[in-house]
Amino acid sequence: MQMREAGFAIRTMSPGDACDEYLAWIADPELMGPLNMPARRLTISQLRDHIVQFDNKLRHLLGLFDETAGMLIGIVLLDINSQHRSARVSLFIGNRDYWGDHRLHPLAQAFQAYLFERKGIEKLRCQVAVDNHRMIGTAKLMGLKPEGLLRGEIRSHHDGSRIDQFVFGLLKTDWAERARQ
Repeated sequence: MQMREAGFAIRTMSPGDACDEYLAWIADPELMGPLNMPARRLTISQLRDHIVQFDNKLRHLLGLFDETAGMLIGIVLLDINSQHRSARVSLFIGNRDYWGDHRLHPLAQAFQAYLFERKGIEKLRCQVAVDNHRMIGTAKLMGLKPEGLLRGEIRSHHDGSRIDQFVFGLLKTDWAERARQ
């Protein structure tokens, strides 16, 4: 999977994409906390092993790249349910210089077009911890609509308490209507 838009690219990660920046993101509690993941230190070899675990059919690990700067700036996880023609997306921008960067919006639109038009997806969704304000803003910017609150959906990696999650979704029909505007 690969697409380019406005100097940015999103594409399937390969073991050769394992880099010090990615390792630093995984080790950063400020980045991992909103994802409810523990910060952890990995080696390049362990990161490469992690990357090859994705089948790139139903489970995708995608890199978000600034092609002009020639660097990885974020990660997208995509799980596809082919039976229900739905996809669940999770993403984070690891490079803080790109937080809130609206130049990424055309790439997000191209990604949605790819999923809906070429992959046959009929619904895109994400689940976001209620205190992950950056991802909530990103979901809304991408046109995903709030669908509900899952009370105590997951356990905190930090203290074991229950964490609420918002569910956001976008139907292909809503996306197509929005794209026409």
